[in-house]
Amino acid sequence: MVIFIMSHDTELTFQSTLHMNDDIIIKEWENMLKFYKTSHVLFYVREFSDLWKSDEIRKINLEYR
Repeated sequence: MVIFIMSHDTELTFQSTLHMNDDIIIKEWENMLKFYKTSHVLFYVREFSDLWKSDEIRKINLEYR
């Protein structure tokens, strides 16, 4: 099983995650890694976004993985 915050479907097809800004995504990512340690998680990269390279995401990844 793979857990994710959003996918191409939630963003492009259903548009249910379009309201999520970077701060929300970062917080949700941190919560997923913190509370689902034994699951596989997926970080969906939005088109033209470099959030996945951010220092905050890197720090979260190192802390919880």
